[in-house]
Amino acid sequence: MKMIRKRVLKKIFKIFLMLFTIICLILGLTVVFFKIREKTQKTQIEKYHAICYGNKYIGNLCLQGMNKEQIIYILENEISEIKNRVVKVKWNDQEIVNTIDTFNPTIKVLINGNPTEYTNDQIADFLIKTDKEKTIGKQLEVIKNGKLGSKIIITFDYSLNGEIVQEYVSNLAQNCFVAPVEANISLADNDQFEVTESVDGQKINESMLVDAIQNTSDKNDWKSVVNIEGKMDIIKPHYNSNDLKKVNTLISSFQTHFIAASSRGRNIIKGTSRINGTVLMPGDEFSVDQVILPRTIENGYLIGKAFLNGRVVDSVGGGVCQIATTMYNTILRAGIIPDVRKAHSMSVSYVPLGLDAAVTTGSKDLMFTNTLSYPIYIEAENNGNSLIYKIYSGENALEGYTYEPRSVRHSSFSATAYLDVYKDGSLIKSIFLHKDRYLSKKG
Repeated sequence: MKMIRKRVLKKIFKIFLMLFTIICLILGLTVVFFKIREKTQKTQIEKYHAICYGNKYIGNLCLQGMNKEQIIYILENEISEIKNRVVKVKWNDQEIVNTIDTFNPTIKVLINGNPTEYTNDQIADFLIKTDKEKTIGKQLEVIKNGKLGSKIIITFDYSLNGEIVQEYVSNLAQNCFVAPVEANISLADNDQFEVTESVDGQKINESMLVDAIQNTSDKNDWKSVVNIEGKMDIIKPHYNSNDLKKVNTLISSFQTHFIAASSRGRNIIKGTSRINGTVLMPGDEFSVDQVILPRTIENGYLIGKAFLNGRVVDSVGGGVCQIATTMYNTILRAGIIPDVRKAHSMSVSYVPLGLDAAVTTGSKDLMFTNTLSYPIYIEAENNGNSLIYKIYSGENALEGYTYEPRSVRHSSFSATAYLDVYKDGSLIKSIFLHKDRYLSKKG
Protein backbone atom coordinates (compact mmCIF):
# COMPACT_ATOMS: atom_id res chain seq x y z
CA MET A 1 0.00 0.00 0.00
CA LYS A 2 2.82 2.32 0.86
CA MET A 3 4.43 1.64 -2.47
CA ILE A 4 1.23 2.35 -4.34
CA ARG A 5 0.65 5.61 -2.43
CA LYS A 6 4.22 6.63 -3.06
CA ARG A 7 3.82 6.06 -6.76
CA VAL A 8 0.56 8.00 -6.87
CA LEU A 9 2.07 10.97 -5.04
CA LYS A 10 5.07 10.90 -7.28
CA LYS A 11 2.83 10.87 -10.32
CA ILE A 12 0.75 13.74 -8.97
CA PHE A 13 3.91 15.74 -8.25
CA LYS A 14 5.10 15.21 -11.81
CA ILE A 15 1.73 16.39 -13.17
CA PHE A 16 1.77 19.43 -10.88
CA LEU A 17 5.33 20.23 -11.89
CA MET A 18 4.40 19.91 -15.53
CA LEU A 19 1.38 22.19 -15.06
CA PHE A 20 3.45 24.72 -13.14
CA THR A 21 6.08 24.67 -15.87
CA ILE A 22 3.41 25.18 -18.51
CA ILE A 23 1.82 28.04 -16.54
CA CYS A 24 5.17 29.70 -16.01
CA LEU A 25 5.90 29.30 -19.67
CA ILE A 26 2.56 30.83 -20.59
CA LEU A 27 3.04 33.69 -18.15
CA GLY A 28 6.52 34.27 -19.47
CA LEU A 29 5.32 34.25 -23.04
CA THR A 30 2.50 36.61 -22.10
CA VAL A 31 4.89 39.03 -20.46
CA VAL A 32 7.17 38.85 -23.46
CA PHE A 33 4.17 39.39 -25.76
CA PHE A 34 2.97 42.44 -23.89
CA LYS A 35 6.45 43.88 -23.66
CA ILE A 36 6.96 43.35 -27.35
CA ARG A 37 3.52 44.87 -28.08
CA GLU A 38 4.19 47.80 -25.75
CA LYS A 39 7.51 48.39 -27.36
CA THR A 40 5.91 48.16 -30.78
CA GLN A 41 3.14 50.59 -29.76
CA LYS A 42 5.63 53.01 -28.24
CA THR A 43 7.71 52.80 -31.38
CA GLN A 44 4.59 53.44 -33.45
CA ILE A 45 3.50 56.39 -31.27
CA GLU A 46 7.04 57.75 -31.22
CA LYS A 47 6.76 58.20 -34.97
CA TYR A 48 3.90 60.70 -34.26
CA HIS A 49 5.70 62.51 -31.45
CA ALA A 50 6.55 65.57 -33.60
CA ILE A 51 3.54 65.57 -35.89
CA CYS A 52 -0.08 66.56 -35.50
CA TYR A 53 -2.90 64.12 -34.84
CA GLY A 54 -6.13 64.26 -36.77
CA ASN A 55 -9.17 66.54 -36.31
CA LYS A 56 -6.98 69.67 -36.18
CA TYR A 57 -7.61 72.39 -38.76
CA ILE A 58 -6.42 75.78 -39.93
CA GLY A 59 -9.54 77.01 -41.60
CA ASN A 60 -10.69 74.04 -43.70
CA LEU A 61 -7.21 72.54 -44.02
CA CYS A 62 -6.64 69.35 -41.97
CA LEU A 63 -3.25 69.31 -40.24
CA GLN A 64 -3.04 65.56 -39.66
CA GLY A 65 0.51 64.31 -40.15
CA MET A 66 2.06 67.79 -40.36
CA ASN A 67 5.08 68.83 -38.31
CA LYS A 68 5.77 72.10 -36.53
CA GLU A 69 7.54 73.80 -39.43
CA GLN A 70 4.70 72.95 -41.79
CA ILE A 71 2.08 74.27 -39.38
CA ILE A 72 3.98 77.52 -38.81
CA TYR A 73 4.34 77.95 -42.57
CA ILE A 74 0.58 77.55 -43.03
CA LEU A 75 -0.14 80.05 -40.21
CA GLU A 76 2.23 82.62 -41.68
CA ASN A 77 0.81 82.07 -45.14
CA GLU A 78 -2.75 82.59 -43.91
CA ILE A 79 -1.77 85.85 -42.17
CA SER A 80 0.06 86.96 -45.30
CA GLU A 81 -3.03 86.25 -47.39
CA ILE A 82 -5.11 88.41 -45.04
CA LYS A 83 -2.67 91.31 -45.36
CA ASN A 84 -2.51 90.95 -49.14
CA ARG A 85 -6.25 90.63 -49.55
CA VAL A 86 -7.34 92.94 -52.37
CA VAL A 87 -9.80 95.74 -51.61
CA LYS A 88 -11.37 97.47 -54.61
CA VAL A 89 -13.28 100.68 -54.03
CA LYS A 90 -15.42 101.70 -56.97
CA TRP A 91 -17.39 104.87 -57.63
CA ASN A 92 -19.02 105.99 -60.85
CA ASP A 93 -16.70 104.55 -63.52
CA GLN A 94 -13.55 104.77 -61.42
CA GLU A 95 -11.76 102.26 -59.23
CA ILE A 96 -8.88 102.24 -56.78
CA VAL A 97 -7.15 99.05 -55.62
CA ASN A 98 -5.46 98.52 -52.26
CA THR A 99 -4.74 95.67 -49.87
CA ILE A 100 -5.82 95.12 -46.29
CA ASP A 101 -2.23 95.84 -45.26
CA THR A 102 -2.81 99.46 -46.36
CA PHE A 103 -4.99 99.91 -43.28
CA ASN A 104 -2.48 98.52 -40.73
CA PRO A 105 -4.62 95.54 -39.64
CA THR A 106 -4.48 93.93 -36.21
CA ILE A 107 -4.82 90.20 -36.90
CA LYS A 108 -6.14 87.90 -34.20
CA VAL A 109 -5.81 84.09 -34.14
CA LEU A 110 -8.86 82.24 -32.82
CA ILE A 111 -8.75 78.75 -31.32
CA ASN A 112 -12.23 77.25 -31.58
CA GLY A 113 -13.58 80.79 -31.84
CA ASN A 114 -11.69 82.17 -28.84
CA PRO A 115 -8.95 84.80 -29.27
CA THR A 116 -5.46 83.80 -28.21
CA GLU A 117 -2.27 85.71 -27.60
CA TYR A 118 -0.14 82.70 -28.60
CA THR A 119 2.64 83.16 -31.13
CA ASN A 120 2.66 81.02 -34.26
CA ASP A 121 5.38 78.89 -32.65
CA GLN A 122 3.27 78.35 -29.54
CA ILE A 123 0.17 77.56 -31.58
CA ALA A 124 2.08 74.90 -33.53
CA ASP A 125 3.34 73.34 -30.27
CA PHE A 126 -0.18 73.37 -28.86
CA LEU A 127 -1.62 71.61 -31.90
CA ILE A 128 1.07 68.94 -31.92
CA LYS A 129 0.89 68.28 -28.15
CA THR A 130 -2.89 67.99 -28.06
CA ASP A 131 -4.01 64.35 -27.45
CA LYS A 132 -0.43 63.30 -26.61
CA GLU A 133 -1.42 63.25 -22.94
CA LYS A 134 -3.84 60.38 -23.59
CA THR A 135 -3.05 56.74 -22.88
CA ILE A 136 -1.14 54.74 -25.46
CA GLY A 137 -4.29 52.90 -26.44
CA LYS A 138 -6.29 56.08 -26.91
CA GLN A 139 -3.48 57.63 -28.92
CA LEU A 140 -3.38 54.54 -31.17
CA GLU A 141 -7.11 54.91 -31.71
CA VAL A 142 -6.60 58.57 -32.70
CA ILE A 143 -3.77 57.55 -35.03
CA LYS A 144 -5.98 54.93 -36.69
CA ASN A 145 -9.00 57.24 -36.86
CA GLY A 146 -8.11 60.92 -36.85
CA LYS A 147 -11.71 61.98 -36.19
CA LEU A 148 -11.38 60.58 -32.65
CA GLY A 149 -8.87 63.32 -31.83
CA SER A 150 -9.84 66.50 -29.96
CA LYS A 151 -11.29 68.85 -32.55
CA ILE A 152 -9.40 72.13 -32.87
CA ILE A 153 -10.11 74.73 -35.53
CA ILE A 154 -7.79 77.70 -36.03
CA THR A 155 -9.45 80.72 -37.63
CA PHE A 156 -8.55 84.39 -37.99
CA ASP A 157 -10.11 87.77 -37.50
CA TYR A 158 -8.78 91.27 -38.04
CA SER A 159 -9.60 94.86 -37.32
CA LEU A 160 -8.32 97.90 -39.17
CA ASN A 161 -6.72 101.04 -37.80
CA GLY A 162 -9.62 103.50 -37.58
CA GLU A 163 -7.48 106.62 -38.04
CA ILE A 164 -5.81 105.21 -41.15
CA VAL A 165 -9.16 104.17 -42.64
CA GLN A 166 -10.62 107.63 -41.95
CA GLU A 167 -7.61 109.38 -43.48
CA TYR A 168 -7.75 107.11 -46.52
CA VAL A 169 -11.46 107.79 -47.05
CA SER A 170 -11.00 111.54 -46.53
CA ASN A 171 -8.27 111.66 -49.18
CA LEU A 172 -10.36 109.56 -51.54
CA ALA A 173 -13.36 111.83 -50.96
CA GLN A 174 -11.29 114.87 -51.93
CA ASN A 175 -10.10 113.20 -55.11
CA CYS A 176 -13.56 112.17 -56.28
CA PHE A 177 -15.39 115.30 -55.15
CA VAL A 178 -17.27 117.10 -57.92
CA ALA A 179 -18.35 120.58 -56.92
CA PRO A 180 -21.81 121.73 -57.98
CA VAL A 181 -22.08 124.50 -60.52
CA GLU A 182 -24.16 127.33 -59.14
CA ALA A 183 -26.72 129.02 -61.33
CA ASN A 184 -26.25 132.73 -61.87
CA ILE A 185 -28.92 135.32 -62.45
CA SER A 186 -28.41 138.76 -63.93
CA LEU A 187 -30.65 141.56 -65.07
CA ALA A 188 -29.98 142.45 -68.68
CA ASP A 189 -30.34 145.89 -70.25
CA ASN A 190 -33.79 144.92 -71.57
CA ASP A 191 -34.96 144.41 -67.96
CA GLN A 192 -35.15 140.66 -68.58
CA PHE A 193 -33.42 138.15 -66.34
CA GLU A 194 -30.83 135.79 -67.71
CA VAL A 195 -30.14 132.58 -65.78
CA THR A 196 -27.22 130.24 -66.34
CA GLU A 197 -27.85 126.55 -65.77
CA SER A 198 -26.86 124.89 -62.52
CA VAL A 199 -25.27 121.43 -62.38
CA ASP A 200 -25.48 118.99 -59.48
CA GLY A 201 -22.25 118.04 -57.76
CA GLN A 202 -21.23 114.73 -56.21
CA LYS A 203 -19.41 113.56 -53.13
CA ILE A 204 -18.73 110.12 -51.78
CA ASN A 205 -20.59 109.12 -48.62
CA GLU A 206 -17.62 108.98 -46.23
CA SER A 207 -19.33 107.39 -43.24
CA MET A 208 -20.76 104.54 -45.34
CA LEU A 209 -17.40 103.94 -46.99
CA VAL A 210 -15.57 103.88 -43.65
CA ASP A 211 -18.06 101.29 -42.36
CA ALA A 212 -17.75 99.19 -45.51
CA ILE A 213 -13.94 99.07 -45.27
CA GLN A 214 -14.02 98.34 -41.53
CA ASN A 215 -16.48 95.50 -42.13
CA THR A 216 -14.37 93.68 -44.72
CA SER A 217 -13.46 91.17 -42.00
CA ASP A 218 -17.07 89.95 -42.06
CA LYS A 219 -16.24 88.26 -45.35
CA ASN A 220 -13.73 85.74 -43.98
CA ASP A 221 -12.67 84.13 -47.24
CA TRP A 222 -9.25 85.73 -47.23
CA LYS A 223 -8.55 84.74 -50.83
CA SER A 224 -11.56 86.64 -52.12
CA VAL A 225 -11.43 90.19 -53.46
CA VAL A 226 -13.43 92.71 -51.46
CA ASN A 227 -15.49 94.87 -53.82
CA ILE A 228 -16.86 98.03 -52.25
CA GLU A 229 -19.20 100.31 -54.13
CA GLY A 230 -18.78 103.87 -52.90
CA LYS A 231 -22.16 105.57 -52.62
CA MET A 232 -22.14 108.94 -54.30
CA ASP A 233 -24.35 111.59 -52.73
CA ILE A 234 -25.76 114.34 -54.89
CA ILE A 235 -24.81 117.89 -53.92
CA LYS A 236 -27.49 120.30 -54.93
CA PRO A 237 -26.24 123.78 -55.81
CA HIS A 238 -27.45 126.49 -53.48
CA TYR A 239 -28.53 128.57 -56.44
CA ASN A 240 -30.66 126.25 -58.56
CA SER A 241 -31.46 127.41 -62.09
CA ASN A 242 -35.04 126.13 -61.91
CA ASP A 243 -35.64 128.24 -58.78
CA LEU A 244 -33.92 131.33 -60.14
CA LYS A 245 -36.01 131.18 -63.32
CA LYS A 246 -39.03 131.92 -61.11
CA VAL A 247 -37.65 135.41 -60.42
CA ASN A 248 -39.52 137.55 -62.92
CA THR A 249 -41.47 140.25 -61.06
CA LEU A 250 -40.66 143.49 -59.28
CA ILE A 251 -42.32 143.13 -55.86
CA SER A 252 -40.98 146.21 -54.04
CA SER A 253 -38.85 149.29 -54.45
CA PHE A 254 -37.81 152.37 -52.53
CA GLN A 255 -35.63 155.36 -53.16
CA THR A 256 -33.93 158.06 -51.15
CA HIS A 257 -31.98 161.09 -52.28
CA PHE A 258 -28.39 162.15 -51.63
CA ILE A 259 -25.65 164.30 -53.11
CA ALA A 260 -23.66 161.95 -55.30
CA ALA A 261 -20.81 164.41 -55.85
CA SER A 262 -19.58 164.34 -52.24
CA SER A 263 -17.45 162.11 -50.06
CA ARG A 264 -20.60 160.91 -48.32
CA GLY A 265 -22.21 160.24 -51.71
CA ARG A 266 -19.15 158.29 -52.89
CA ASN A 267 -19.40 156.10 -49.80
CA ILE A 268 -23.06 155.40 -50.53
CA ILE A 269 -22.27 154.50 -54.14
CA LYS A 270 -19.38 152.24 -53.08
CA GLY A 271 -21.47 150.31 -50.55
CA THR A 272 -24.44 150.07 -52.90
CA SER A 273 -22.28 148.52 -55.62
CA ARG A 274 -21.50 145.67 -53.25
CA ILE A 275 -25.20 144.98 -52.64
CA ASN A 276 -26.34 145.20 -56.27
CA GLY A 277 -27.08 141.76 -57.75
CA THR A 278 -27.43 139.99 -54.39
CA VAL A 279 -29.52 136.81 -54.62
CA LEU A 280 -31.12 135.34 -51.52
CA MET A 281 -32.71 131.91 -51.61
CA PRO A 282 -35.58 131.19 -49.19
CA GLY A 283 -34.10 131.10 -45.68
CA ASP A 284 -30.89 132.93 -46.64
CA GLU A 285 -29.71 135.65 -44.25
CA PHE A 286 -28.34 139.06 -45.16
CA SER A 287 -26.26 141.57 -43.22
CA VAL A 288 -25.69 145.05 -44.58
CA ASP A 289 -22.62 145.49 -42.36
CA GLN A 290 -20.97 142.33 -43.72
CA VAL A 291 -21.85 142.84 -47.37
CA ILE A 292 -20.60 146.41 -47.69
CA LEU A 293 -17.35 145.39 -45.94
CA PRO A 294 -15.53 147.31 -43.18
CA ARG A 295 -15.50 151.02 -43.83
CA THR A 296 -11.80 151.59 -44.40
CA ILE A 297 -9.69 153.53 -46.86
CA GLU A 298 -8.39 150.18 -48.18
CA ASN A 299 -11.95 149.13 -49.04
CA GLY A 300 -12.52 152.28 -51.03
CA TYR A 301 -14.36 154.42 -48.50
CA LEU A 302 -13.77 158.13 -47.92
CA ILE A 303 -14.19 160.42 -44.91
CA GLY A 304 -17.80 161.58 -44.72
CA LYS A 305 -20.30 162.94 -42.25
CA ALA A 306 -21.71 160.57 -39.60
CA PHE A 307 -23.57 160.72 -36.26
CA LEU A 308 -21.80 160.15 -32.94
CA ASN A 309 -23.41 160.80 -29.53
CA GLY A 310 -25.68 163.57 -30.80
CA ARG A 311 -22.99 165.20 -32.91
CA VAL A 312 -22.14 165.21 -36.61
CA VAL A 313 -18.55 164.05 -37.05
CA ASP A 314 -16.17 163.11 -39.81
CA SER A 315 -15.79 159.34 -40.18
CA VAL A 316 -14.42 156.96 -42.80
CA GLY A 317 -17.48 155.53 -44.56
CA GLY A 318 -19.78 158.26 -43.29
CA GLY A 319 -23.13 158.11 -45.10
CA VAL A 320 -23.51 154.31 -45.43
CA CYS A 321 -26.41 154.37 -42.97
CA GLN A 322 -28.51 155.64 -45.87
CA ILE A 323 -27.81 152.30 -47.56
CA ALA A 324 -29.30 150.45 -44.56
CA THR A 325 -32.26 152.82 -44.40
CA THR A 326 -33.08 152.46 -48.11
CA MET A 327 -32.76 148.68 -47.85
CA TYR A 328 -34.96 148.63 -44.73
CA ASN A 329 -37.82 150.40 -46.44
CA THR A 330 -37.45 148.18 -49.51
CA ILE A 331 -37.67 144.86 -47.63
CA LEU A 332 -40.63 146.07 -45.56
CA ARG A 333 -42.55 146.65 -48.81
CA ALA A 334 -41.73 143.03 -49.73
CA GLY A 335 -43.31 141.85 -46.47
CA ILE A 336 -39.95 141.00 -44.93
CA ILE A 337 -39.48 142.13 -41.34
CA PRO A 338 -35.81 142.37 -40.33
CA ASP A 339 -34.18 140.18 -37.68
CA VAL A 340 -32.05 143.11 -36.49
CA ARG A 341 -32.64 146.82 -37.01
CA LYS A 342 -31.22 149.74 -35.06
CA ALA A 343 -32.27 153.39 -35.24
CA HIS A 344 -29.88 156.31 -35.65
CA SER A 345 -28.99 158.29 -32.55
CA MET A 346 -30.47 161.38 -34.24
CA SER A 347 -33.21 161.80 -36.85
CA VAL A 348 -32.38 161.76 -40.56
CA SER A 349 -33.93 163.85 -43.29
CA TYR A 350 -34.33 161.31 -46.09
CA VAL A 351 -37.12 159.16 -44.54
CA PRO A 352 -40.01 159.77 -42.12
CA LEU A 353 -39.08 159.70 -38.44
CA GLY A 354 -38.92 156.10 -37.17
CA LEU A 355 -38.34 154.45 -40.56
CA ASP A 356 -34.55 154.72 -40.58
CA ALA A 357 -31.92 152.01 -40.03
CA ALA A 358 -28.32 152.54 -38.95
CA VAL A 359 -25.17 150.52 -39.50
CA THR A 360 -22.07 150.83 -37.33
CA THR A 361 -19.39 148.21 -37.16
CA GLY A 362 -19.73 146.15 -34.01
CA SER A 363 -22.89 147.78 -32.67
CA LYS A 364 -25.54 148.44 -35.30
CA ASP A 365 -26.62 146.45 -38.33
CA LEU A 366 -29.58 145.71 -40.56
CA MET A 367 -30.02 141.95 -40.79
CA PHE A 368 -32.89 140.05 -42.37
CA THR A 369 -33.88 136.63 -43.69
CA ASN A 370 -35.64 135.91 -46.97
CA THR A 371 -38.92 134.66 -45.52
CA LEU A 372 -40.58 134.32 -48.92
CA SER A 373 -41.09 131.00 -50.67
CA TYR A 374 -39.19 132.28 -53.70
CA PRO A 375 -35.66 133.57 -54.27
CA ILE A 376 -35.21 137.32 -54.29
CA TYR A 377 -32.91 139.41 -56.46
CA ILE A 378 -31.80 142.80 -55.14
CA GLU A 379 -31.06 145.57 -57.62
CA ALA A 380 -29.30 148.47 -55.91
CA GLU A 381 -28.19 151.46 -57.95
CA ASN A 382 -27.90 155.21 -57.98
CA ASN A 383 -29.43 157.34 -60.65
CA GLY A 384 -27.92 160.77 -60.34
CA ASN A 385 -28.72 161.85 -56.81
CA SER A 386 -31.32 159.11 -56.29
CA LEU A 387 -30.55 155.88 -54.44
CA ILE A 388 -32.91 153.21 -55.78
CA TYR A 389 -33.33 149.72 -54.32
CA LYS A 390 -35.56 147.09 -55.95
CA ILE A 391 -36.49 143.54 -55.01
CA TYR A 392 -37.53 141.03 -57.66
CA SER A 393 -39.07 137.64 -56.97
CA GLY A 394 -41.75 135.27 -58.26
CA GLU A 395 -45.01 136.75 -59.48
CA ASN A 396 -46.86 134.96 -56.65
CA ALA A 397 -44.26 135.68 -53.98
CA LEU A 398 -46.49 138.12 -52.07
CA GLU A 399 -49.63 135.95 -52.54
CA GLY A 400 -51.75 138.98 -53.39
CA TYR A 401 -50.74 141.01 -50.35
CA THR A 402 -49.18 144.46 -50.40
CA TYR A 403 -47.20 146.05 -47.60
CA GLU A 404 -46.72 149.66 -46.61
CA PRO A 405 -44.60 150.89 -43.68
CA ARG A 406 -46.15 153.71 -41.65
CA SER A 407 -44.70 156.11 -39.08
CA VAL A 408 -46.72 157.69 -36.30
CA ARG A 409 -44.85 160.73 -35.10
CA HIS A 410 -45.24 161.56 -31.40
CA SER A 411 -42.82 164.49 -31.27
CA SER A 412 -39.75 165.80 -33.03
CA PHE A 413 -37.75 163.08 -31.29
CA SER A 414 -40.14 160.13 -31.00
CA ALA A 415 -42.11 157.91 -33.39
CA THR A 416 -43.69 154.47 -33.64
CA ALA A 417 -43.44 152.39 -36.83
CA TYR A 418 -46.00 149.90 -38.18
CA LEU A 419 -46.24 147.70 -41.24
CA ASP A 420 -49.71 147.85 -42.78
CA VAL A 421 -50.82 144.73 -44.66
CA TYR A 422 -53.37 145.06 -47.51
CA LYS A 423 -55.22 142.60 -49.69
CA ASP A 424 -57.45 143.57 -52.57
CA GLY A 425 -57.03 147.19 -51.47
CA SER A 426 -58.32 146.57 -47.94
CA LEU A 427 -56.27 146.92 -44.77
CA ILE A 428 -55.98 143.46 -43.20
CA LYS A 429 -53.80 144.27 -40.20
CA SER A 430 -51.08 146.55 -38.87
CA ILE A 431 -47.92 144.99 -37.49
CA PHE A 432 -46.08 146.89 -34.76
CA LEU A 433 -42.42 147.27 -35.68
CA HIS A 434 -40.76 149.46 -33.05
CA LYS A 435 -40.87 152.73 -31.12
CA ASP A 436 -37.80 154.98 -31.25
CA ARG A 437 -36.55 158.05 -29.42
CA TYR A 438 -33.88 160.29 -30.90
CA LEU A 439 -31.39 162.76 -29.47
CA SER A 440 -31.39 166.44 -30.37
CA LYS A 441 -28.32 167.64 -32.22
CA LYS A 442 -25.60 169.18 -30.06
CA GLY A 443 -23.73 172.28 -31.05
